[in-house]
Amino acid sequence: MCLRLSVAACFMAAAVSGDPSNAPTPAKPTGTIQGRTIFAGDPDNYLPVPFPRDDRYVFCAALPRPILTEHVVVNRETHPITLRNVVVWIHTGFDANKSPFPTQPVILEQRDCRFVPRVVALRAGQSLRVVNGDPTLLNVNFLPRVNDEISYNIPKQGASRDFTFVSERPFPVKQMVHPWMIAWVAVFNHPFFAVTGEDGTFKLQNVPPGKYILEAWHETFGTLQTGVELTPGETKTVDFTFDPKSEKP
Repeated sequence: MCLRLSVAACFMAAAVSGDPSNAPTPAKPTGTIQGRTIFAGDPDNYLPVPFPRDDRYVFCAALPRPILTEHVVVNRETHPITLRNVVVWIHTGFDANKSPFPTQPVILEQRDCRFVPRVVALRAGQSLRVVNGDPTLLNVNFLPRVNDEISYNIPKQGASRDFTFVSERPFPVKQMVHPWMIAWVAVFNHPFFAVTGEDGTFKLQNVPPGKYILEAWHETFGTLQTGVELTPGETKTVDFTFDPKSEKP
C-alpha cells in the first residue's frame, strides 16, 4: 500500500485507516485509596484542657471562651472512634508526580489566639498563606528540618504573607508571642495526601495502579505504615489504628 507514497503519507494513511500499531496505548484507569484513622484508646483520657489565662496577653485573656489543648482531637460521634488531624499520604511506590500544583493557596490563620486549622498539607511550590485574623500581633515561626527556618511578624488584623516550601514531612509552626499556639505543616511532591477531619476519614483519588507504602502521621501518636496494592479502577479501603500506647515520649 505504501510503495508509491512518501513515508509521512504512509503513516498518515495508516492512522486514517485505523492501523492498531499506530494507535496510542490507553492509560490504565486510576483508582482510589480511602479509609479511617481509628482511635483505640479511652477518649476520656484525652479531653481538651483549657490553658491558664495570662493577663500578659490582653486580647487572648479577654476571649469569652477558653483556649483548649488540641494535641489529640477525637471524633466521639463516629463508630469506631476516629482521630482528627492525621496526615495520610503515599510514602513510596512511584516517582515524584510532576503534575502542576494548585494555584490557590492553602490558608493557615491565627483566629481567637490559635492556629486554624491545626494541621495543613500542601504541594511543594504551592503557597501557604498565613493570615492574622485577630486584632493582636501574629508571629509565625516555621521550624522545619529540610526547609529554611523562618520567623515573621504579621502585626495587623487581616494582613497576610505567603510562603512556599520544598517537600518535607510534617514540621511544627509556633507563635513565639503566644507560646501555646502550634500548628503543623506537611509538604509533598505529589498530590496523593489528605488530612483527616471531623469524621476521621481520608480519600486519595486518581491514584495510578501499583504497589505503594501508605503512611499516616499524628503529632502525638507518631507514624504508622502499611502496604497497598491498587489495581486499575479499584477503590481500596485501608484503616489505620492509633493506640495511646504508641504515644511518643
